[in-house]
Amino acid sequence: IPPTENEFTECIHNIMYGTCIISKYLKRGDLWTALEAHSIERRFMLPMIEWYAHIHNPDEYTHYRGMHMKDWLDDETWQELHYIAGHFDEQDSWRALFALIDVYTRIARETATYLGYPYPETMIEEVIAYVKQLSELD
Repeated sequence: IPPTENEFTECIHNIMYGTCIISKYLKRGDLWTALEAHSIERRFMLPMIEWYAHIHNPDEYTHYRGMHMKDWLDDETWQELHYIAGHFDEQDSWRALFALIDVYTRIARETATYLGYPYPETMIEEVIAYVKQLSELD
C-alpha cells in the first residue's frame, strides 16, 4: 500500500530531523548517543525503503522489520545500505551518516517522483549543508 502524501512527507521530515540530532551528538563527542540515535534513524528509514521497493515491484512482500531485504530490494540499494552503519568511532560515524543521507535522499526522490508527491528539495539541501558544516567544524 503506498503512503499518503502526509505519511511520505512525515517520513522525510523525521529522517532529516534525526540527521541534525545525530550530527549534534557527533560534534559534541557524544559517540554512544550518536550511535543510538543512528540506530533509531535506520528504523525510520525502513518505510521509505519498503515504498521504494514497491514502486519497482508492487507485488513484492517486504517482510516484517526488513527481514530478507536482500531478496526484495534492488542490488544497487542493497549495496549502498552496507555503508550506513558506522563503527564506534567519530570519523566512521560521520561517514555512515553521510552514506545514510545519500541513499535515503536518492530513494526518497525517486519514490516522490513515482507517487507524484512533492520532494522537499530546499529543506533537504539546507539540512545537508548544516550537517556538512558541523562535520567540518573543529
